[in-house]
Amino acid sequence: GEETNFYGNFYDNIDKADEKQFRIILSPEHQGIDLKVFTEKYISTLEASTGYDFLYLAAEHYDTAHKHVHLIINGIDKSGKKIQFDKEHIKHLFRSYASNICTSLVGHRTNDEINETKYNASFSNRLTFLDKDIVSNIKNNTLKRDTIARFSQSNLYINRLLHLESLGLCFFNSNKDSFIIDKEYTKILQTLSRYSSFLDTSKQFNIPLSDLKLHVPSKNGSISGIIKQRF
Repeated sequence: GEETNFYGNFYDNIDKADEKQFRIILSPEHQGIDLKVFTEKYISTLEASTGYDFLYLAAEHYDTAHKHVHLIINGIDKSGKKIQFDKEHIKHLFRSYASNICTSLVGHRTNDEINETKYNASFSNRLTFLDKDIVSNIKNNTLKRDTIARFSQSNLYINRLLHLESLGLCFFNSNKDSFIIDKEYTKILQTLSRYSSFLDTSKQFNIPLSDLKLHVPSKNGSISGIIKQRF
């Protein structure tokens, strides 16, 4: 319900814009966090860790259940150095820095908050820890119900599969007593997390998510024609 809030130093140095940019979404679970304070601490932590002096732009968004920040870091820093992040930063440190900053701002989570997080993950339109367990137990796009029953907190996984079913990404086969999972479901959830309009478009035109393809010009080539509508 709030307008997007922009900040950062990129606009003042737009002449240094590089064709390569790094994009990060910061989505703190605790909704009481000041997003600007969080983002600025995150940037300074990354700078201290990498030695770069970033040119960045942040935009606060309030268009989903969780307020969040879209962060762009220019591919060239203030001093003109080309930015490169090692695999350790990308795989682990980006996330752990954010988590540690959140903890420093609001303290450790209570058991109730942790349980609420797990419950909410069942109904998320992006990849969660539940999906990792589901994927590791799928055989031939099939997950048997008795396999799910052996999971710790199996009710969370049942809720998750029912939510995936509501998105059209799986269905329950009573004859096999199993859930049949769309083979593209992890890719589709990744797309949903990046493009909030993807699900809306699917519903508006009644196109199943598994049939709605994301066109990536760098991979699929350019498209010529007339733009009829933007989403």
